[in-house]
Amino acid sequence: MRILSALCIVASVLSCTKDDTKGSGSSSKSLSVELSPSSIGAEGGSVTATVSWSHLKWKISESGSSYASDFSVTYAGSTSTEGKTSVTFSVAANKSQSSRSFTIMVQDTEGSLSKTVTMTQEGVQPKVVAISTDKSVKYQSIDGFGAMNNWGDNSYLSQSECDLLFGDLGLNIMRIRISPTETNWSNVRSACVYPYEKYGIRILASPWTMPSQWKDPQQIEAKKDGVSSYLKEDYYEEYALYLEKFAAYMAEGGAPLYAISMQNEPDWDAEYEGCRWTAEQMCKFLGNYGALVKSALLASGESLNFNQSFYSPTLSDSKASENVDIIAGHLYGSTPKSFSKAGGKRIWMTEHLLNDSWNNNTSHWDETMDMVEEVSACMKAGWNAYIWWYGRRYYSFIGDGEQGTSTGTILSRGHAFGQFSRYVKEGYGRIKVDVQGDDSIDATAYRGDGKTVIVLINPSSSDIDNVSIDASGYKSASATRTSEKENCKKVACSISGGALSISLAGSSITTIVLED
Repeated sequence: MRILSALCIVASVLSCTKDDTKGSGSSSKSLSVELSPSSIGAEGGSVTATVSWSHLKWKISESGSSYASDFSVTYAGSTSTEGKTSVTFSVAANKSQSSRSFTIMVQDTEGSLSKTVTMTQEGVQPKVVAISTDKSVKYQSIDGFGAMNNWGDNSYLSQSECDLLFGDLGLNIMRIRISPTETNWSNVRSACVYPYEKYGIRILASPWTMPSQWKDPQQIEAKKDGVSSYLKEDYYEEYALYLEKFAAYMAEGGAPLYAISMQNEPDWDAEYEGCRWTAEQMCKFLGNYGALVKSALLASGESLNFNQSFYSPTLSDSKASENVDIIAGHLYGSTPKSFSKAGGKRIWMTEHLLNDSWNNNTSHWDETMDMVEEVSACMKAGWNAYIWWYGRRYYSFIGDGEQGTSTGTILSRGHAFGQFSRYVKEGYGRIKVDVQGDDSIDATAYRGDGKTVIVLINPSSSDIDNVSIDASGYKSASATRTSEKENCKKVACSISGGALSISLAGSSITTIVLED
């Protein structure tokens, strides 16, 4: 009886203690939080925090570093009930390669109870870019890279400027204008002797117009007062002999032409020096009289926007096609495209310029990147040469003293172009290059003189690390890079285990030379 009585007393005490606690509400409070998912990738995304609570009011907040893009402090709960509450928010993308973490805290607003949960977000996985070349897959032969001398009848490139363009930058083609006034021919010939003798450059001569007395109407302009001028068909033969005369004159003075075109922009109504030709007229001229030009290779009329239909009659006519050696054209308002009906002719891009960034107050470097991407596109299209407009101009390769440029100085745009012209030489052949792991990289590759030259353009503003180039079978490697802040900077690289590792700076052009 005494034992039973004692147990009852203990039970009564315990029962009273439990009831007293329940009345105070302290033991019935509970709080927990879970995150779903519990971790998240570098790309970020939606996360749900589920709060389980009982008999309390609470708030949820982010503790420490904030990576949630739309998270706000939330209040919820009740002292008289229990439940589960979900709060959904977004986690911003992690653009670094390092992982990061952040903490979600839930707190009793009327007490000291709190719970925390930490989420880990992965870092960006470094891209692994693999680049390889295949010497056995060959495309076109490269004739070279060049620029225009002065358009007028004087103020031609000086010898020191020629040294910069054809020596330092490695250009090998110079385009010149044929003046319709023969007494001015001696000026341009004198300007061509030095670079030809010292650097063996290829000279391309282009006529903007023939003497106006051969035209209908007799005007120097391609279009004046709404009327377009054409070469009279009675003068086709005389015009062919005129082109031959200029070519022979240049050769006699020690500056032989490599090629001469029959007309600059024949499909453009220029209200300045020029002449209109239809596609059929060009075909007739080339077919009947093109063979009279013997002292230089003969190039077609240079279409304003490389309109392929403009060349179709010529390429479809056996006689006209036989008499033309180079299909030439410009890229104003167009983009490079493969020339499927060229009939094996060489394709030369003979003029383009980009200077809108000066007019629109936009990034000059972005425009320079557009230029090098265009050069690469011409090469990928199977073209053989790329010739820029003026070699000396504030928007070109060497300064002319305008727009803050210094004369006799290679400009950033020149160094960017030089990532092609310094290394890809006349006679090199384009070969296959394959890029795995990053489609944004613009790549072309060339082969010559026991070397493989790879030109890589990174148009993205971000660096691309972990680029591995298959260099098996090569003995040595070198690399240079041009970016907005670097001019042909040497980049450290070496071959290890048959591979070359390199990083591509954001918005840059890099040239790698692998030597057998």
